[in-house]
Amino acid sequence: KQLTSESSDYAKKISVVYKHDDIKRGCECIAKLPIVLFANIKPSYGDFNKLVSECVFDVFRASKPHMDLLTSREYTEWGFGIYLKDNTLHIVIRGI
Repeated sequence: KQLTSESSDYAKKISVVYKHDDIKRGCECIAKLPIVLFANIKPSYGDFNKLVSECVFDVFRASKPHMDLLTSREYTEWGFGIYLKDNTLHIVIRGI
């Protein structure tokens, strides 16, 4: 719960200044996605929440350093934050 709270708070902060936080432990992945990516999703495509989560995962999967962090066995607890501002989703994932 603590990591999710921290991730949510930091997602709001990166909507103003987009940079990694100076975390003291664990790892962090951040991303921005324009909301327009989801504009043409139809109900026939399936569960909207699942489609959004797959899109977020695809953003990180495209980056080897991010995937190395997200698939590392070193981190066993995860937090996820998402914040919408100015038609952009700001995403933070933290692990310890």
